[in-house]
Amino acid sequence: MATYNDGSKDSSAAVTWAAISPEQYAAPGTFTVTGEVTGTTVAARATVTVE
Repeated sequence: MATYNDGSKDSSAAVTWAAISPEQYAAPGTFTVTGEVTGTTVAARATVTVE
C-alpha cells in the first residue's frame, strides 16, 4: 500500500524492491527495504517486522 504525502493511499502502485538476504528475515526483528515506484524516480520504503 502506497501512502502519499497528502495522506491518500494506493494499493496498485508497483514497486521494484531491493534484494533481501535470508539473514535479514532469519530471526525476529525489524529491517527496512528500499525500492523504486515503477515508471518513476520516486523512492519506496517498507519496514518489515519478523516475529
